[in-house]
Amino acid sequence: MTKSILSVSIVLVALGLVSYIISDFASITALIPSFFGIVLLILSLVAYSAEKKGQTGIKKHTIHGALGVVLLGLLGSFRGIPAFIGSFGGEELARPMATYAQVVMFVLCAYLLFAGIQSFIKARKERTSA
Repeated sequence: MTKSILSVSIVLVALGLVSYIISDFASITALIPSFFGIVLLILSLVAYSAEKKGQTGIKKHTIHGALGVVLLGLLGSFRGIPAFIGSFGGEELARPMATYAQVVMFVLCAYLLFAGIQSFIKARKERTSA
């Protein structure tokens, strides 16, 4: 799970930077995916360090914290989904780059949340069978 969070955090940082550059540095809000990515990057590094040291409690708490951040990112980026779907019906996007960035962030956060839930279920089953 730690590697998944690390990978997604790097992609989110890159997404925010690319969005900001492509939008000609028009708005700091284009960096929102980067802000989420940086927080996730820090949490994943803390979890990785705790895992190496055998501190499972710290790792567990940081993973839970990271998935809380992912849930916030998922909810915050959801507003781009209806606009994106509407564009297939011929509606013109007011801010295409923002919409695309929101959709990518939503998909990445949804993947990470799903993977996290699956990881929690697997850990619970392993604990009860032991």
